Amino acid sequence: MLYTATDSLTLGTNVFFSPNFFGTHAISTYASGTAAYTLPASLFPFLPESYAGGFSLLSELGYFFLGAAKNSATGFNADIGRFTSFNLPSYLYGNVGLSYTYKNIVLDVRYHDTDLTKAECAAFSGDFRQVTNGGISKWCGDAVIGSITFQTSTAAPGIYAEPGGFLNLFR
Repeated sequence: MLYTATDSLTLGTNVFFSPNFFGTHAISTYASGTAAYTLPASLFPFLPESYAGGFSLLSELGYFFLGAAKNSATGFNADIGRFTSFNLPSYLYGNVGLSYTYKNIVLDVRYHDTDLTKAECAAFSGDFRQVTNGGISKWCGDAVIGSITFQTSTAAPGIYAEPGGFLNLFR
């Protein structure tokens, strides 16, 4: 759900549910809040006017509620007549970053982090290296992640509508 608070600020909420998290038969729910603030073009006077708009600050803060895993990976227990289970760790997640949109291209760089410990990460992720490094994983640490998104919709031609193409690369 999105709410436009001002012309520059958009707030949102997300809720995702799965009755079978990654095949573990664990019930999972993720709930988060998001915020996006469009920066004024006047903050970028060094850029040509047609490129100065489109910068945004973005963030998300959420919590992942996870239940007990029960599948063949946890092992069948003949004494109780079912697969054993263990509680997957619930955790806090967040990201903050900067994006730039030009027509139908989006460049995005964000810092991501979680409160999972290295041991919880090993149980959660199934990192195969945990067998040799004491039951810990480095897969869930903080990270800076960048992406480039390109929309090819013909409804909004974007860079295709420019005579020389994007930044006149096709002249």
